[in-house]
Formats: sequence, structure tokens, C-alpha cells
Amino acid sequence: MKGIILAMLAGTLFACYQLAVKLSAHHIQEMLGAVILQAVAVVVGLGIFLVIRDGEPLVYTTTGLKFAMLAGLFVSLAEIVAFYTFSQAISPSVGITIIVGMNILVGLGLDYFWFKSELTASQMLGILLVLVGVILISWKKG
Repeated sequence: MKGIILAMLAGTLFACYQLAVKLSAHHIQEMLGAVILQAVAVVVGLGIFLVIRDGEPLVYTTTGLKFAMLAGLFVSLAEIVAFYTFSQAISPSVGITIIVGMNILVGLGLDYFWFKSELTASQMLGILLVLVGVILISWKKG
């Protein structure tokens, strides 16, 4: 249950992040906005790390470091693309839905192919509904 609550909090924070990117995108050059966003993330992350660490020894492997750096690369690129996305004439409801929908679809695909997870009929139906939802929300009349 704790994992689900944390996942819901992370999803809420990601939605707020995307809304903040949309609000700033028309008032700042995209790359500058992404750099500032990442600089603030470093300061906040380091601050929380120093408070939570509380003298505990650091535990890591080289594999863990490599994947953490890869995650940092992907999130940095995602932030840059998000600034460019929201500097266009796209509403937050459409942009956030497409970003989150693609996150779900690609995440499930990677889980299936990378971790060899089984997909149940209800999960496949969920994937289809997410895809239909993304299409319906981003659909423009005429």
C-alpha cells in the first residue's frame, strides 16, 4: 500500500511539474528553462539527500550508478522536450495527457520486453483504454 501511495504522490508531483513547465514556457527560452529546472532539482535533491542520509553509509553498485546516470539523462531530455512542447500552442490537458499516456504505454512495453512481465487481459484492456483516451483527448475537430 505504501508503494501505491508514493506512486500517486509522484504522479501528482509530475503533473504539477508539467503544469509549471507550461506556465513558464511562454516566458523563458526553452533551454534556459530546462537548465534552471535541472539546477533547482540538483539543489533540492542534494538538500533532501543530506537531511535524510543522516550519517548512514552510502550503498551503491557500479550498475546502480550507471542506471541512475541513464535515468538522469532521460529525465533531462524529457524536461527539455517538455519545455519545447509546452512552448507550442498545446493546452496542458492535451500535453500532459499525451506525455503521461506515452509514459504508461512505453513503460508497460519496456516492462513486458525488458523484464519479461506477463500482461493479463485486464492490463491489455487498460493499455488499449489509455491509448484510446490519449487519442480522444488530443483529437481536434475539423
